[in-house]
Amino acid sequence: PTGAGEQKQQKAELKAKTAENLRKAALLAAHNFQKWPVNPRVYVVFLLELAYVHWMVSPVGDFCAQGGYTVGPWVFPFLLAEPYSRLMVMLGLILLLCDAPFIESDHPALLLRSGRRTWTAGQVLYIAGTSAVYFAVVYLLTVLVLLPHVGFEPDWGKVIHTFCQTRMAGQHGIVLPFDHQISNALGPVEANLLELLLCWLLGALLGLVLFVLNLTVNRSAGAICAAALAIFPLFVERAGWWMHYISPVSWASLSVVDLTGTTAFPSLGYALAVLAGGNALLALLAFLAMGRRDIDVLKSV
Repeated sequence: PTGAGEQKQQKAELKAKTAENLRKAALLAAHNFQKWPVNPRVYVVFLLELAYVHWMVSPVGDFCAQGGYTVGPWVFPFLLAEPYSRLMVMLGLILLLCDAPFIESDHPALLLRSGRRTWTAGQVLYIAGTSAVYFAVVYLLTVLVLLPHVGFEPDWGKVIHTFCQTRMAGQHGIVLPFDHQISNALGPVEANLLELLLCWLLGALLGLVLFVLNLTVNRSAGAICAAALAIFPLFVERAGWWMHYISPVSWASLSVVDLTGTTAFPSLGYALAVLAGGNALLALLAFLAMGRRDIDVLKSV
């Protein structure tokens, strides 16, 4: 009975310690977010994305204004289906996270108080949180630039359905690739949620690449590698279909993900498994690298 009681107490203590470490990690991630209001780079990134999204999406609003139509808030997947839009959006996230591993003047003291593992967990949470916030903002920008012509209609709505099934978008100067394979395979809510999930996992992957390589090699190595991953899909577009299997940034476009099991593109399960596995592996490498690394304060970019 005594041994069983000790085991029960040990499990309770371990559970309490784990919860406390997770709380500290969340506070460390929140500490990084609290610096955003005084970080000019954050404003530059989101203003650039606003300008680009407006340039790409506003012609849809102009079309609606001319015809008296409304359009659903479902344009986001088609924005990411355009290769150069995908590049611009990913480069914005890379710029936002390029100062990984975020060791500024106040972090050595935080690291000493929390411990290396908890501090690293906080940075991993911050990267995942930044990816989620960034792509949520980009989605909202696609809705914002369409105001006041946004409306909710059954399914994809008349405008998007017409653009997907005809060449009318191109005839009106709209460069977004409204792919009928996306609208045929998925409903609008499902497609947008799936797009956000893929983008979140991909953004976390790019952020962890920045973290690990900046920490283990030098501060420019992560940015170079992450930028190369973002640019690579432009070459894949001109190569064989098989190269989509080794180009994770390509999977931010639902047009190159096999949604119906009838194409040669990577399946949705493959894309999700590789992104999730890649994030887990890079997070593990981040913990291992941080455990052996001397702490040097890095000036914010």
